[in-house]
Amino acid sequence: MDSSKLACKGLSENDTQCSHPVVANSDYCWKHGNWFALDLEIIRMVDQHFRDEASLFWQRSNFFLLAEALLFSTVVSTIQGESGLDRSLVIIVSAFGLVLTAFWYMAGSTGRKWLGHWRDQRIELSETFDRYQRDAKVERIAKEPWTTATQITQYLPLLFVLGWMGLVIQYLIR
Repeated sequence: MDSSKLACKGLSENDTQCSHPVVANSDYCWKHGNWFALDLEIIRMVDQHFRDEASLFWQRSNFFLLAEALLFSTVVSTIQGESGLDRSLVIIVSAFGLVLTAFWYMAGSTGRKWLGHWRDQRIELSETFDRYQRDAKVERIAKEPWTTATQITQYLPLLFVLGWMGLVIQYLIR
């Protein structure tokens, strides 16, 4: 039987049976259905996406930090150990370090952008479903500058850019 032909089992404002058609796989229309379970699932889904994106952000950041630190410390220890090191090798490795730093910055920037999108979704859901708007209040604070670790770590690649540039300059001056 076509569910759009069935009448809702809910009551209208004047205590008569609702005349709206039922929603598929339900005995109620869009107005009288128990949508709490679906709303809760949407909230959980958005929260999980936010958590997954945050986890990915930190995994990427840790990967790039480790790769940069290893590469930088290897070059510095090699330079200090061998005075006759080929200048072109130092410049090539430093250029690679700068390119890696650029990728680190782009990956971090994209991750922060997606965290911002999911944070906006959390604010919207909190404003819609939470009468106390707990998440909305906290997430609005987190959107302000310099309030989260993800915002602060966006400047870490800049330190490596300065380090790579300083290394090249120092080696060229020798």
